[in-house]
Amino acid sequence: MKNSINNSGITINTKMIKDFIAENCYSKSAFARKCKISLWVLNKILDGKTNFRFTAIKNIAEFMQVQTTDLVIVD
Repeated sequence: MKNSINNSGITINTKMIKDFIAENCYSKSAFARKCKISLWVLNKILDGKTNFRFTAIKNIAEFMQVQTTDLVIVD
């Protein structure tokens, strides 16, 4: 299981997202709804796929009440 994904110098901390989901007892579908993204996009992010819109990460960060930079590291 990957803890981060990297695409074009951008690393996404998938572990932080997975931990938040588990700690707050969300199903992935409920978490995706709260973040206003599709379950399909959330699964792509969590599975390490890199072809998704950055808006999804922004929405996740907003819902988690963290800075986008907490989820994204530019290499």
